[in-house]
Amino acid sequence: MNYFLDKNQGDCHEIMSEIFGSENKRKDEKLLVQEIDFYEADDFEAIVRVEMCDDCEWPWIHLNVHIEDRGGYKRQKQGEVFFEGDFEHLSSDEDFKLIMRQAITELRNKLERREDISSINMKIQRINK
Repeated sequence: MNYFLDKNQGDCHEIMSEIFGSENKRKDEKLLVQEIDFYEADDFEAIVRVEMCDDCEWPWIHLNVHIEDRGGYKRQKQGEVFFEGDFEHLSSDEDFKLIMRQAITELRNKLERREDISSINMKIQRINK
């Protein structure tokens, strides 16, 4: 895609409309995006990216965690799997806040122990749905 856009220096919106069709364009939405330096050690940093849209037709919030490694973060695979329906029982904002706080505490604990965070990142993704 970048190669195509570099070769065709036209208006990006025009090019995307040609590729996907203007009939598939959604209305513009105002998104809030913030990156948070969540945890830092001597040799790695954990960054949480928060994206949300309160004013959208279907309001949503999304959290993603990534590691900026400076050579010291050892990833160990752990096989915890979460399924679509695992968090459907969350019936109130308070339920959501409680389980999200627990997940974020678990994330911090894993980072402090230098454990793999892929399972907790997946859990946070599932809670968000």
